[in-house]
Amino acid sequence: MFGLVFVMLGIQIAAMNVSNLNVMLEFAPGPAAQPTYVGLGTTLLAPVAFGAPIAAGLLADARGFVAVFVVAAVGPASRSRSCSRACATRAQQPSPPGSLSVTSSA
Repeated sequence: MFGLVFVMLGIQIAAMNVSNLNVMLEFAPGPAAQPTYVGLGTTLLAPVAFGAPIAAGLLADARGFVAVFVVAAVGPASRSRSCSRACATRAQQPSPPGSLSVTSSA
């Protein structure tokens, strides 16, 4: 049973690593700013990556595992709504000169 959980966790972590890097590269205004965006993005994520497991452990001690699972279920839902708004805003902006733009040929 736990083997399947760890396999799914590995798939999720790999997908998040690939997609997070691409999102940071996409939000950079130009190729020269891409290293800065990746560096700042990963640096600013470090405190959250450090504090989230500690906060989840404290929440599990105080309220039980059900509360941890509720927070884990609600968090990604709110994040996906904010990301979809940011991506929609970004899609409406013109691409800066010299950047790659993806267009649909369908």
